Amino acid sequence: MDRISPMATTGEVLRELGTRLQRYRLQQDRTLEEVATTAGIGTRTLERAEAGENTTLKTLVKVLRAL
Repeated sequence: MDRISPMATTGEVLRELGTRLQRYRLQQDRTLEEVATTAGIGTRTLERAEAGENTTLKTLVKVLRAL
């Protein structure tokens, strides 16, 4: 996996993190609903995180733990 460039904008970093979250979830053959439930967050919240929309660090940690 490539490193995220230190020159990347905040938006680019968020999109890349979202892409990586989604890729990892799909590699595990898990649904949005399953991961969101395990993480204790809403499905829409996980969708936003995977889309690279602004998310909290708390949400990111919950998703990572669920994965």
